[in-house]
Amino acid sequence: MLQFKQMERRLQLLEKAFSELIQLATIKEVVVTDVAGKKEAKAICVLDDEALETAPLPWLTRRAGDSIEWWAPEAGEQVVILNIPGRHENAVILPAIYSSAFPAPETNIEMRKLHMRDGTEFVHDIENNTITLTTPCEVTVTTDKATVNTKDTAINVEGKADVTVTGDANIQASSAVVKTEADTTINAGANAIVKAGANVSVEAGGNVAVKAAGMATVDAAQIKLNKGTGGGVVCQAHMCSLTGAPHPQGSTTVLGPL
Repeated sequence: MLQFKQMERRLQLLEKAFSELIQLATIKEVVVTDVAGKKEAKAICVLDDEALETAPLPWLTRRAGDSIEWWAPEAGEQVVILNIPGRHENAVILPAIYSSAFPAPETNIEMRKLHMRDGTEFVHDIENNTITLTTPCEVTVTTDKATVNTKDTAINVEGKADVTVTGDANIQASSAVVKTEADTTINAGANAIVKAGANVSVEAGGNVAVKAAGMATVDAAQIKLNKGTGGGVVCQAHMCSLTGAPHPQGSTTVLGPL
């Protein structure tokens, strides 16, 4: 009789341990504990079927080696608690399950979506072959070397845009158009060179001013002012049609060819 009661008791304990092996729970909070001088983050859960709080428990992550990931669960998130030996203090948390409080953000099986609390969203639409990243945050990318290869590229900046290159910068294109609705300034700490294999045009709806602290030089096979309809410009090197000698006077700031 005693052996039967012991067996019955053991079966009851086994049944209880088995029933507690896998349990649904909700994250109450994430706490940081100090274990032997080392800080650890763990989560306290509330069991869905018992309304009891667990001890601070660790959660599973995808990688925890040389390649490592950190992503803490959030309050209200529904999870699964796995009690491997059947004891809550040795349990681990398996995130996560959609719930009525936090339903699935998408029902399209061809969509991959990550939505963060601050409004940041990453969407990979496999069906339409698009990837979209939207965020209100400041984005910083740091790398030793970056290469971007694309067919078509559009960059739209609603505010201010600063591009700083501490070394050389080379921009090559079959054609390029730069448009601005306000003032545009190009500053060079040293020399500035603009080269074109074909024509170069500068158009202004208003005035055009060219200032140089030193000499301004224009070299060309022919130079036209106002389309050159007034004929050639006479310089001191040209012979006067009346005297037959070079013109004795001329501009000291604008110099022409021989």
